[in-house]
Amino acid sequence: MYKNRMCKKKLNKKISPVASSVIALSCVATICVTLLSIANVFLRLSPDEAELRRINFLHSIISADSFEVLHDIDSDEKNITLAEFNQKYPESVLRVYRVSGGINDGIYIIESTAAGYNGSLTVVVVYNSTGTVRMVAVKESPPQEFVSKISFEMLNLLLRGRAGNVGTAQEFSAASTGATRTLNGIISAVNLANIFYERHLSV
Repeated sequence: MYKNRMCKKKLNKKISPVASSVIALSCVATICVTLLSIANVFLRLSPDEAELRRINFLHSIISADSFEVLHDIDSDEKNITLAEFNQKYPESVLRVYRVSGGINDGIYIIESTAAGYNGSLTVVVVYNSTGTVRMVAVKESPPQEFVSKISFEMLNLLLRGRAGNVGTAQEFSAASTGATRTLNGIISAVNLANIFYERHLSV
C-alpha cells in the first residue's frame, strides 16, 4: 500500500504542468484532425457541383454566355493532354476553357496551380484573342497565404499583354507587400499556363 502511494506521488511529480498542457493540446489536435477528415468525406462536392462552382467563378470574372471545357484533369475523357503536359513540371494545369458567346467569344481561360507560401494556389489566367494575358485571378488559396497582400490591380497591369515566361516575383515587387513566396507561386502558375497556351492553343 505504501509503495503504491509512493509510485503515484513520483508519477504526479514527473508530469509537469507544461507536459500536461502539451498532452492535452495534442489530444485536442488529434480529435480536430479526425473530425475534419470525417467532415471532408461528407461535405465533398460531387463532380457536377464542383464544376458549377468553377463556372460560377468564371462568370464572376469575365462576361460570357457559357464556358466550354476543353481539357480537365479530373475527366477520364479530357485529361490525356494535361496528364502528358504536367509530367514535365512541378506545377500543374488543371483545366482549359473556351469562352462561348458575347464579346469574349473564342478566347481561352487556363486554370493552373503552383506552390505558394502555405500550400498550393489555384490561379485562373484569361487570355486575349492574341494569346497574351488579359487578367489573372486567384481562385483558391490555403489559409495564411497572404494573397490579400498582393495588389491584383497592379499585378494585372504589369502582366497585361504579356506571353511566354513573364519572369519571377522580384520583377513584380510593385504588386506585392511582403508576400514574395505567394507572388512567386502566382507567377509560376501564370508561366505554366502561358507555356500550355503556346504549345496547345496558339494557331
